[in-house]
Amino acid sequence: MVNLGNIAEVLKGKSITSAQAKDGHIKVVAGGTDYAYLHNEANRPANTITISASGANAGFVNFWHEPIFASDCTTVRGKNDLHTLFLYNFLLSIQNQIFFLQKGAAQPHVYPDDLRMIQVPDIEEKLQQKIVTECEKVDKEYNNNLTRIEEYKEKIAEEMNGVGKKEMTIGEIGKILMCKRIMKNETNTEKGVPFYKIGTFGGQANAYISNELYKKYIRQYPYPRVGQILISAAGTLGKSVVFDGKPAYFQDSNIVWIDNDEKHILNSYLLRALKFVKWEEYATEGSVIPRIYNDNLRSVKIPAPSLAEQQRIVSKIESYEAEIAKAKAVMEGCAERKKQILEKYLQ
Repeated sequence: MVNLGNIAEVLKGKSITSAQAKDGHIKVVAGGTDYAYLHNEANRPANTITISASGANAGFVNFWHEPIFASDCTTVRGKNDLHTLFLYNFLLSIQNQIFFLQKGAAQPHVYPDDLRMIQVPDIEEKLQQKIVTECEKVDKEYNNNLTRIEEYKEKIAEEMNGVGKKEMTIGEIGKILMCKRIMKNETNTEKGVPFYKIGTFGGQANAYISNELYKKYIRQYPYPRVGQILISAAGTLGKSVVFDGKPAYFQDSNIVWIDNDEKHILNSYLLRALKFVKWEEYATEGSVIPRIYNDNLRSVKIPAPSLAEQQRIVSKIESYEAEIAKAKAVMEGCAERKKQILEKYLQ
């Protein structure tokens, strides 16, 4: 094991703004997980590793097969393309360790000098080739499944685009309801019933309310029934889930739900239709964060085919979603498979 800086070129990117960029097809790699915009010249060759330098994704490892313009990132190049690919796969296997190099609270940074000190294996070219060859097979499988996902997403869009012109507003479909507002001093971080607000909606709750408070409020104030659609009305507009009935409490005006009797629109169909709403058209202008107030939410239009057609569409989309889930499962396992390849050859 040697310092990365002893066997590879580790360089800081060159600052550029979108206003300075000129029309072209060269990707400008900054601090995110993808390129930021395009430019007309490159400052790094094809087959270059980038590590995001600042922001929430500081330390993110990526690889570019084409020439790029490196901006708010650090680039790594080995002795040749093969060595660079080997280093990329190794650095990817220690991604979490690289994230731990972040410094600074308000704006995290990962600095080139710290990256140069990372310990990496210094192995002969023949062994590098074996590792890269096996990892490329995993990459191919990953990309094939990524393509499958995009194909199934297109099929889902085709189903929703062909539902006809008849529409209903959310206000016609059902009532928009909200829980009683929960104050911060009523929550804790240890135990009880999960409390969801816009930052945790649809994911892992990071706060709880007591079981006693939960029981009190669901008796006194409106509360969603199993199967009702919950919608984020602020932040990530339109993010929606079906309420599964598990004990939980939801913040008032930021998360709302539709009290729908399903006489005209099935909740299973509504969940899919909401994903194709152009939410920005209903958002309130001037808000600090994107927000839709209830009056605007009631006016959101949803395609309204017959109930039989809705059921057909849902069944078709569910079959596509199942295929997407299979593809994602394969992709999620790719990182672990690469780690196993490295362990096999580097023990």
